[in-house]
Amino acid sequence: MNQDVIIVLGIDNPTGLCLCRELSEQGVEVVGLFASRFSIGAASKHVSAAYRRANKDELIEQLLGLAAKHKAKALLAVAENDIQWINLHRDQFSDVALLFPEQSTMDRVLDKAQTYRHAKALGIPVPETYEIETLEALAALRDELVFPVVVKWKEPVAIIPKLSALGVPLVKAEYVYSFEQLTQVLATYEPVGEFPLIQEYRKGVGLGQFFLIHDGQVLQRFQHQRIHEWPPEGGYSTVCRSLPQAEHQELSRLSEALLKALDWEGVAMVEYRYDEATKQAVLMEINGRFWGSFPLAYHANAGFAWRLYQAGVYGRGLPESQVTPGLECRFMVPETKRLLRVLLQPSKIKDRSYHNTPLGDLGRYLLSFVNPKTRYFVFMLTDAKPFFRDVKGMMTGVIKRFTRG
Repeated sequence: MNQDVIIVLGIDNPTGLCLCRELSEQGVEVVGLFASRFSIGAASKHVSAAYRRANKDELIEQLLGLAAKHKAKALLAVAENDIQWINLHRDQFSDVALLFPEQSTMDRVLDKAQTYRHAKALGIPVPETYEIETLEALAALRDELVFPVVVKWKEPVAIIPKLSALGVPLVKAEYVYSFEQLTQVLATYEPVGEFPLIQEYRKGVGLGQFFLIHDGQVLQRFQHQRIHEWPPEGGYSTVCRSLPQAEHQELSRLSEALLKALDWEGVAMVEYRYDEATKQAVLMEINGRFWGSFPLAYHANAGFAWRLYQAGVYGRGLPESQVTPGLECRFMVPETKRLLRVLLQPSKIKDRSYHNTPLGDLGRYLLSFVNPKTRYFVFMLTDAKPFFRDVKGMMTGVIKRFTRG
């Protein structure tokens, strides 16, 4: 029988690394593609062969060549822009199972307006969201907007090339406290020809519910709560905790119904902002790919990658795994940056309603090192080389910035 082989495109980050770890531990040989010479996945013992990825124009040919060389049965891309690019050439991969949805399916969850329409129909609360096509159209919203508001891009990946061409940085979320400030913020994007969404601010913590759906059936569920984020006022997880499936059951049912209403196929994260005081969750977005905090799901034995492989390659629906609740997973570099921000630079936290607890955060940071339920996005005793590769890359960056300065 042929050895199971998979190509993983995007092994530079913790998500790609843990995908490789999970699949390799199940006996799948992993061939990885990386971009950085400090790629953490390329240093892992769970990657049997690692290749520097080709440029965009040559990437499809490279992937097809590697699939033929290694007799790969499947291809998994981590980043959204890679999924979109491969989907444009999907018909060329007739002999390889692509473990991500077709672009028409992806587009349904990328379209926040469509997602919110379906959510409202199911009774899922969504934040009030406004779109404008010209700066002049903003005036009509003056009496409707309640400040603060959050300014965020509808499709961040799609807008990056336009922003880059004009030297404008991508900001995940901007907190705006007055109409005058909002006008100034949006004016900076006028040369782009598009404007970000204006969204009602909702306080709370990040709550993620994760699903693997195959042929209309849920094969695996998982949920976590964000404990810390970078930046501190809201962003991506730097510490997150696995939750028992018995919690938020009604919300989980609604999340599942929303994905099915969108005819979703594959893995997805349904992200909410959860107010612990009111016990209300408000939908933020759906990510139709493996999420940044996937290492927690890996450590909690959720088995998403292995179940996706079995479903996509063999059409098998494995029994749902019983995940381990109460584990905490830390992304050490940004978690350390976060701690330094709350200790030394609290004035840089853009959300004015953020409650800063520097001494409590310092104590928690130190105690987590001896907490038996702590896991890490990168570090594992049984696969330590990625951690040292990560440290080397970080120190090289620090030295370069110092010598340039």
